[in-house]
Amino acid sequence: MPRSDKSIARSLGEFFGHIYRGIRTDPSEQRHEVSRNTVTETRDTPRGTVTLRKTTIEEIDLDPELLRPPEDPSA
Repeated sequence: MPRSDKSIARSLGEFFGHIYRGIRTDPSEQRHEVSRNTVTETRDTPRGTVTLRKTTIEEIDLDPELLRPPEDPSA
């Protein structure tokens, strides 16, 4: 079993800190980048060497309307 340099109290503090930050943060104001892929290719042309680069960014953008709890029809 590998030994960690952090104490249990430190790990618990970090754990509850993440929970606290999650409660206090408005998710509708955030974008979360899921992945970023870059493909680079170099080609020789009559005018010299050209570098072609393609970057694909996948993000999650939350709509604030979808985050609202549904209204209670019985109220």
